[in-house]
Amino acid sequence: MSNIKIQFKQKTKLIEEVEKLENIETIKDPSFFKSIFSSKVYPDIYFHSGNVDDSSLDTVVNSKLTIVNSYSSLQAIKHQLKMTEANIEVIFPSFTKDDSFTKETKKIFREKHGIKKGEKVIFFTAKNLKSSGIKNFIDIVNQIENEKIKIMIEGEAKQIFNLKFQITKYDFQDRLILLEDYPNKDELFYVSDIFILPTENRAFSTNVLKAMYYKNAVFVSATNQATEVIDVFARIESMQDRSLFFKLDALLANKDELKKIKKDNKNIALEYTLEKNLEKFKALLLDLN
Repeated sequence: MSNIKIQFKQKTKLIEEVEKLENIETIKDPSFFKSIFSSKVYPDIYFHSGNVDDSSLDTVVNSKLTIVNSYSSLQAIKHQLKMTEANIEVIFPSFTKDDSFTKETKKIFREKHGIKKGEKVIFFTAKNLKSSGIKNFIDIVNQIENEKIKIMIEGEAKQIFNLKFQITKYDFQDRLILLEDYPNKDELFYVSDIFILPTENRAFSTNVLKAMYYKNAVFVSATNQATEVIDVFARIESMQDRSLFFKLDALLANKDELKKIKKDNKNIALEYTLEKNLEKFKALLLDLN
């Protein structure tokens, strides 16, 4: 069997696993000067990410198969090329999971942080709190009428330090848990109940999949590509959409509905684990041959 040549702009967990497979050869992006003085080598499989520019469109046209990580990316390429999706497939971003957590994990965490029985944990975390919508998150939780909640925010130490001064005007200080550089973020998804990401970023947030896997109800900005895997009920259309606050209060008041959504979300997320996505890639590889 001849080698299958792959090319990508950004290495992901899935690509790391793909490169370990037999007969996979990686084509590196040529430097600017090299691309001028030598003919372009096209891959068999192109993993597209980021903006759709002339160079990436050229690679899409000349590759046997292009893999994108969202349907919005697929549509953007189709729109510019006016072509069918026959040679473009979607594999959503992958996430890794930790199944070592137990009920004892949750019990110890809740005791440590003073989370009382019946209180629900609403969670927010991101590498960049500002660009990921921390201000919107605070505005949202500040309007929740149900008082049996804890508001948990995790981030890089300097960002959390600055955040402490920004939120002094809000009256939920007694319900707030601020965590700096938490060593195992998966544990935080495991102990939380609702994950809210009112971000302005378009790129697919894998934290959404993590939250779903660890049985969180999830609310995400409609502009983020991760909304392609969630129910329309969980889309944050805009900060002016008052229905969001009613949804949150209704969900917090309905234990059975929250439990059902948590279970449904885990089942959905199971389809996007690193193992599952690798299986999908291998199936595409067989079709390619």
